Amino acid sequence: MSVPSKLSLRVGCTGCQRRWGEGEGQCSRCRRCLYCCDIGTIRYTCAWRFARKTPDQQLQSAKAYERWVADVRILGHNRRIT
Repeated sequence: MSVPSKLSLRVGCTGCQRRWGEGEGQCSRCRRCLYCCDIGTIRYTCAWRFARKTPDQQLQSAKAYERWVADVRILGHNRRIT
């Protein structure tokens, strides 16, 4: 019996080894499934990156996100945050 190889990001999530379409969709930032992007122990996920930031960097990111949400040119009437 052969050992299955790790999935590439093209095929599925490298964190939980699920193929795309089996579980959650893909996070556009960390390129993991939406289940894995919330787990801080998996390297290079959104939660892992957030935990490594200093409080000043976290505040700067939060302010930048608020500006992005409030900008009408970026978030038009036909788009919504999911």
